[in-house]
Amino acid sequence: MRIRWPGDKKVSSVPLVPKGKRYATKNRVVAIQVAKNLIRAKTGDKPPPHSADIVEQFGRVNSLKANPVTVAQNKSRVRRFLKSIGHDEPDLIATSDIEDFLISLRGAGLSEKTTHNYLASIGAFCKFAVRRGYADINAARLVELAPLPKRPPNPPSTRAVLKLLRLARQAPIEYRDDLYLACRVAVATGARRSEFAKLTVTAIRQRDKGPAILIGEEDPTKSNSYRIVPIAAPLARRLKANAKDEYLFSQVTIWSWYERMKKLIAQTGDITTRKGTGRHWHALRSYCATIKAKTYTEYKLTYEMGWATPEMAQRYIDMERAAR
Repeated sequence: MRIRWPGDKKVSSVPLVPKGKRYATKNRVVAIQVAKNLIRAKTGDKPPPHSADIVEQFGRVNSLKANPVTVAQNKSRVRRFLKSIGHDEPDLIATSDIEDFLISLRGAGLSEKTTHNYLASIGAFCKFAVRRGYADINAARLVELAPLPKRPPNPPSTRAVLKLLRLARQAPIEYRDDLYLACRVAVATGARRSEFAKLTVTAIRQRDKGPAILIGEEDPTKSNSYRIVPIAAPLARRLKANAKDEYLFSQVTIWSWYERMKKLIAQTGDITTRKGTGRHWHALRSYCATIKAKTYTEYKLTYEMGWATPEMAQRYIDMERAAR
């Protein structure tokens, strides 16, 4: 590197030798970082913070526009990526590093959707690093992935859902009533698994057309908004009678539902679930959307299901029209 330091009249030639190496590097990305480190050491500029600190900064900034669940997921994905590439300098992140990491994810059996989510998280981190001056370029911008295929919904049949409800009502467990009522709420409202834990007694509202339940007020997920969904009067009464203190469901046993639902769905034999954390609850959510799509408009279905855009609502409506 040829440079003229402040106060010098002549240009100096400085070899770009990485720390711990004997010879100058030929890697452009590494050379840029070595040059920056030399300039900082000569001029007394403060070095950038450690990557762990940068990830925490990224999380705080990301929380300005994303919900807490998304922020935690983004931080976790970025940490996994930085660990995999073997260095913690944002300015050394290369496009090839990101591509190799995504290839390893696919090789480990992760879905296309998950791979896209990782790229989005890494891209948001790289963009943040550029804005803060920790990196010169956003290496994720040059990474290209195939568009995600638009798969048709695969809802369970009414017969399978009724069988699942019967099995939940007869399950030999202490939280049987909670699980059964949660399944009924999922069928009636399409509530996500993550939304059940925050349902309070005050979430049940009485409207002119009948009772409804307020979902997502305390901790909005996905669409970052709450929604008010009508429910049957008998179900509203059962929920109030079953309430545990301020919450509709026990906060102690609610995290045990997942494994029990997995067993119940296996017993039904004809409910196909998708991949993902809440896949077993998603089967009931998909069934709810299918029933509502028969009579709902695109806007109303989008609102009650809590989708951020009407794209998924249109898929369900199109599927119902094709089945007529």
